[in-house]
Amino acid sequence: MASCAGNSLILRRVYPFVRHRSVGRALALLLLALLGLGIYAVAVEPSRLVVNQKELAVPNWPAALSGKKIALLSDLHIGSPFWDLARLRELVLRVNAERPDLVLLGGDYLINDVIGGKFVAIEPIASELGQLRAPLGRSRGARQSRLVERRPPHACCARGQSDHGARR
Repeated sequence: MASCAGNSLILRRVYPFVRHRSVGRALALLLLALLGLGIYAVAVEPSRLVVNQKELAVPNWPAALSGKKIALLSDLHIGSPFWDLARLRELVLRVNAERPDLVLLGGDYLINDVIGGKFVAIEPIASELGQLRAPLGRSRGARQSRLVERRPPHACCARGQSDHGARR
């Protein structure tokens, strides 16, 4: 019985130290995980080029349009540290290789004034995107309104189109 009391005393002395050490290890692992997530979010994910293919079942969809392949490109952010005109060319080639029937451009084509990036004018971006091929054509979204507010009119506007692709 005396030895049990002695062990209990030892455990009481050791337990706070073990608990403190476990918390320290848990915090170190948490910080390591956050660092890894930060590296992934800043250095790995932005440089990825991913193709996701989804088959949609749309109720009451016309049979004549069934089986059409649509490519959606959005948030290209050309000018960021990982996306420049060379990467955009690679993207255009990749999209064309998929042979879509229609290409939708969701907006946010460029991003200037970002740390680690460099200025890219909209005209070369428009020229590269003009190489996209699809039998049903290309359509631009309305998300690039910030570009129009901060930059002079670009090539599509000079041709008599609004920022949304419609003829004026």
